[in-house]
Amino acid sequence: MSPTDAAAEAPEASQSAAVASEYGFRVQLPESWFAIASEYVRQVIESVGEEIASANGFDQSLLDQLATANMSLFYVPNMTGNFNVAREPAGDVTMNNFPMVESTLQQVLHSQGIADFVLSGPVDINGKSYYVGTFTAQAGFDQMQYYCVANGNLYTITLTNVSESDAQQIMESFEVP
Repeated sequence: MSPTDAAAEAPEASQSAAVASEYGFRVQLPESWFAIASEYVRQVIESVGEEIASANGFDQSLLDQLATANMSLFYVPNMTGNFNVAREPAGDVTMNNFPMVESTLQQVLHSQGIADFVLSGPVDINGKSYYVGTFTAQAGFDQMQYYCVANGNLYTITLTNVSESDAQQIMESFEVP
């Protein structure tokens, strides 16, 4: 299954949609973006067959993995760009002491073959402070991660191969009520 095969079965393009996640955040999706959810996975399986869909990671285990990681995953219809939001308990981490976790982030990413991680910030986006991590993923895609601590949770927003305008819309609309 190629990205264009998956795109053929992506939900129809629509105006941007507001998402209120079960993980405690809200975001306005750029036009035609969609969430990877059980209905979409079902559509892919029906379109290409269970064997091909499963071989490409579109099966119940994907949904289980997202739930286990407290993660939401969103794609552009041609499947060339995505962003995800992961939520985990912040513990003692706050926005004031976040730079202290940089070495831990570098170790985790280095264990995954990523050696060019750089943390910067804080930056203000629409009245909310974020630290920003940049690196090149194993597949050669540039990634940006935005980190914020809110309501006792650490939110990590990872953008992969996302256009500047879509990234701006995502980040300006992201909020933890």
